[in-house]
Amino acid sequence: MTLKYLTSMDIKNIFEGINRNGINIVLLQQAKEYDYLIAINTKKYSGNRVEAEIAVTDPKGLKTAYVIEGNYNGKWEFFIAYK
Repeated sequence: MTLKYLTSMDIKNIFEGINRNGINIVLLQQAKEYDYLIAINTKKYSGNRVEAEIAVTDPKGLKTAYVIEGNYNGKWEFFIAYK
């Protein structure tokens, strides 16, 4: 769902920025194996506000859930909490 709101160039720039820091990020369809699976479900989106649920699954299958809220007021500010 989050992909619905991002252009392919946005996604490319995000992945390239993260990959420069020594972390390899790929879409699930491109990966046969993974260390961590991160699923993002956008709940609300507007030009200045976003709310999403994030689930991180580790290699042992343990899942941790987060809620993220972002507000734009000249710059983006994000708040993350355990769900």
